[in-house]
Amino acid sequence: MTTSTSLRRFVALLVIAAVAPCLALIHDDSSTLHKAQYDFVVVGGGTAGLVVANRLSESPEVSVLVIEGGVSNTKDALNIQVPFFCTKATPDTPFDWNYSTTPQEALLNRSIPYRRGHVLGGSSSTNFLAYNRGPSDDWDRIAAFTGDDGWSWEKLQPYILRNEILTRSMDGHDISPQIIPSVHGHSGMNGDSLASYPTPLDNRVIRTTEELKHDFPFNHDMNSGFHLGIGWQVSTIRNGSRSSAATSYMASQYANRKNLDVVLNTKVTRVIPEANSTTFKTVEYVSTSGQKNQVTAKKEIILSAGSIGTVQVLTLSGIADPENLSQLGIESVLNNPSVGQNLSDHPIVGQSWFVNDTHTWEAAARNATIAAEQLREWKTSRTGPLTDALGNHQGWLRIQKNSSIFEQYSDPSAGPDAAHYEIIFANGLNFATPPPTGNFMTISTVVVSPLARGSVHLNASDPLGNPIINPNLLGHDFDMFVMRKAVLSARHFLTAPVWSDYVLSPLVNATTDEEINAFIRNNTRTIFHPVGTAAMTSEHSGYGVVNPDLKIPAEIAKIAGPLVIGYILNSVLYGILLLQVYMYYMAFPKDRLVLKMLVYGCFILDTAQTVMNIADAFSIFGSGFGDMGNLRKMHLAGLSVPIITGLISCAVQNFYAYQLYILSNSRVLSLIISSVALVQCTGAVVQGVFAFKIDNLATLQSRTFIECTIWLAGSALCDIIIAVSMTLFLVKSDTGLRRTHAIIRKLIRLTIETGSATATVAFIDCVLFLTVQSYPYHTVPARCLGKLYSNTLMAILNSRMRIPGSREDPELHSTSIASPRDYHCYDDPWGTIDLNFTTMRSRRESSNRGTFSLSRTGQGRSDINTMSMSMSAGSIDVTDGIHVTKETWSRSIPVSVLTSKKGTRHSVAIRESMVNQ
Repeated sequence: MTTSTSLRRFVALLVIAAVAPCLALIHDDSSTLHKAQYDFVVVGGGTAGLVVANRLSESPEVSVLVIEGGVSNTKDALNIQVPFFCTKATPDTPFDWNYSTTPQEALLNRSIPYRRGHVLGGSSSTNFLAYNRGPSDDWDRIAAFTGDDGWSWEKLQPYILRNEILTRSMDGHDISPQIIPSVHGHSGMNGDSLASYPTPLDNRVIRTTEELKHDFPFNHDMNSGFHLGIGWQVSTIRNGSRSSAATSYMASQYANRKNLDVVLNTKVTRVIPEANSTTFKTVEYVSTSGQKNQVTAKKEIILSAGSIGTVQVLTLSGIADPENLSQLGIESVLNNPSVGQNLSDHPIVGQSWFVNDTHTWEAAARNATIAAEQLREWKTSRTGPLTDALGNHQGWLRIQKNSSIFEQYSDPSAGPDAAHYEIIFANGLNFATPPPTGNFMTISTVVVSPLARGSVHLNASDPLGNPIINPNLLGHDFDMFVMRKAVLSARHFLTAPVWSDYVLSPLVNATTDEEINAFIRNNTRTIFHPVGTAAMTSEHSGYGVVNPDLKIPAEIAKIAGPLVIGYILNSVLYGILLLQVYMYYMAFPKDRLVLKMLVYGCFILDTAQTVMNIADAFSIFGSGFGDMGNLRKMHLAGLSVPIITGLISCAVQNFYAYQLYILSNSRVLSLIISSVALVQCTGAVVQGVFAFKIDNLATLQSRTFIECTIWLAGSALCDIIIAVSMTLFLVKSDTGLRRTHAIIRKLIRLTIETGSATATVAFIDCVLFLTVQSYPYHTVPARCLGKLYSNTLMAILNSRMRIPGSREDPELHSTSIASPRDYHCYDDPWGTIDLNFTTMRSRRESSNRGTFSLSRTGQGRSDINTMSMSMSAGSIDVTDGIHVTKETWSRSIPVSVLTSKKGTRHSVAIRESMVNQ
């Protein structure tokens, strides 16, 4: 080996070492994969899959695997790199899955090729490059239909701009007269641009928008959200080459990430659930050698295999209509009849005319020398006609609003600013071998709001082979009507004066309705926009494959279970409340009217809530049993849970606020508690209103974050303040007397227990609501909270009742005392005063002293004194209880030391009656 040879090799190694970090590490076969577990497994390396993989792998903390069934987008890929060669990329190439449709009834039973990208980047690597965002009406309808405002036009704009980077055309011309640059992204990922190479059609198309502006108005930018009219086409071309998901989101700087693996030529057969579950964590795939392998996703599987491949994987995994699965010999794992249904596609037909021009596509199609020169120019400078897509203009139009078809069918378009059909202009004969002579132009028409729906199913004889695809093109009367109007509209476009010396004659001269219909049925194909086979619907639609979060609905048991538990606990707590209210009714008939109104008002609200719960339970588990969408509906829960619970909790908390005012004589603390109570109640009411508006149990959680936090966190905070404050002020009010101390001790315990209970449940409810989005676990504490507040109120009020002989009654430890022993209690405008008599043994048998301790409940405040008095009748022996030595003893004792809040002195007569046992 010579020195010069060694030096060249050494330099070459240095160069390789320098550029190695920039090379994309993409596996051509799964045999080179050495990991069996990733955080995320993305099935399908197409348009969507590569975007997801790119975004996920931004975090170095997670590992991502992309499994793509197709080939590389860089090897022998001139036809997918040169924009104008897009018609050569598919079909019958390695870059296409090479599907075909079933015989299409409306197309005279013709079976047509169904192009789908079988290459890294998917169909973004093989499509015809037109960049269209669609009208705002389309996106807003999706948002309204799914109940998720995140799909609206305005909410999606930041993400659309993150995707797009508008680049200059290769000829560097000023694009501002053609589009509005400000509505486009300028720092995104996927490049797009306007045409660089002019065609003879350009000026004529724009002139027509002036000469026939009523029928074909000019649209300055069809990607602005309003797309009606004729305008310039933006194409996914950057620097003269195709810009696809593979060239942008999986460029070398991203593919080289250490936490990302991409494997090609590997077909996923199914996803496998965990034992006794519908949680899928394992992906089964087949390598080029035919060997099956598995890989596990620790976090999530993202299925992005396209409108056809996704159906195949789901069905092979047992996620489909059980009846169809049984015919295929596949065990049903998850019942979802919508899988593979609802296929919608855009039918297209092209009309061609002979033109008075030689600068059309036919020049290169007929002359190999011209074709070679165009390719050389593209390779060397990325200029010339090959740098552009098939058309420089397109239009979006509507049929007349008084069309006869609307007498039979409602308008399927998204709104008055959404098109019924599209027209596309081409400078040559489209999708056909040109005849030996003549030059052509083509106007293609596309039905973009079809009503026909088709399907995708597995082939029972070969489930792993090509599926059965039926797009049902023009299978609805509305679609045929629109296509016929569109064909006539294209002809009308050429009646503008600017075309008079350019268009010579039509290639096919169909004039009568029958001839036009026959032309359409004989020549219609698809523009390859299949959607709907894994349809996204609202949570309560009762059909569809994924929810607005693009997830397959969770297990029904995990959704229904919390609802059932919530209903049961609500009913149990209502039963306890019913007993407590009855006890209150019997024991305290002389309570103030305001207090009674509080008790019975809360009881009425709780009764209404229980009735609503029963109605919801019947609707969900009775008449609507098994309907997944019905489980997600709010029904009456918006009123019964947040609104009624908020009102009850606010009333109870304000009751405590006033009690604290009695104990502390401080308005500040009471106002703080009342304010927090009113704020949390407002949050509850607002959330209830939103619940009725959204009507979606799942999206309610993500869309009422603030309202829920205000309601539940506010309730918990208010309860904590009440519990702490009541405890402090009750301790401060303790007289030290045995009876008073026992009562205060009981009140403190009840206050702490009840306040802690409501605060804890409110806090748990808040945490579950904000953290668990997939399942309605938060409904369990939510349905308990209102009843819990009412029960705690009743526990406090009923604690005033005394049960003779109980451990809570320190005066009555001896069984020698029997009824009647009664106290005439003093009722004043501010509440009820209980006078409790305790005897103390004196030194002389004939003289005893009695102590009255007075405690008071109510809304007012009295200056209560402790008094002593002498009694000379009878002999009373006081030990742990009271023992009467005579058969009877009775005496009335006047007490006149009470002063009400208003300063009025009163006298109270207390009668003690004891009977010897």
